[in-house]
Parts: sequence; C-alpha cells; structure tokens
Amino acid sequence: MDTLYAEYTGAESTRDKAFAKAVSYLKSLNFKIKEKPTSTLLNYSKTPSKSLEMFRVRTKLSLENLSEKLNIQSKYVSEMEEGTRPISRIVALKLGKIFNTDHRRFL
Repeated sequence: MDTLYAEYTGAESTRDKAFAKAVSYLKSLNFKIKEKPTSTLLNYSKTPSKSLEMFRVRTKLSLENLSEKLNIQSKYVSEMEEGTRPISRIVALKLGKIFNTDHRRFL
C-alpha cells in the first residue's frame, strides 16, 4: 500500500480544520485512514534543517548520495540537517531541483 503524506503551509490557527477537511475528502475517495491523523504530521518543516532531513529520508537518499548530487562533502549535509551549518542559496536551489520543490523551504 502506498503512503500519502500531507503538507499544510497555511496559518497555524486553521491547520486542524484544513487537515480534517483533507481527511474527509480522502475518505470520500475510498482511502483508508489507519490511525487518527494529527496536525503534527503537517507541520514538519518549521526549519530548513528539518525540511532537508525530511525530504532526504522520504526519498530514501543517504547522506552520501545526497552529498554527491550536491557536489559537497557528506559532513556538510549532516551539519545542515543538524542546523549547525546554514544552507546557502546555491545549495537550496540544488535541493529544490533534486526534491522537485520550492527551494525557499531550505532557506
């Protein structure tokens, strides 16, 4: 069974209502919801470092594989995920292309 991940980028005050609406819509399409969903699933990318880690893990890329694609040392990728090294605009642009997403989520 495939897994569907959701992301909510709107105001925090409306997150739970939007999530409930999305779940209701998915149920109307005969999707099965295994667990009671929580809004924490939707709020995964509060920081660029967490966004980087989430995208890398979901795409099943190792630190080494991602560092090769970025043409940087894996140590630097690890430090960016830990939040001890900032993600430069150039690296963010590359990450956006690799993960097919807006590069600004990594800045």
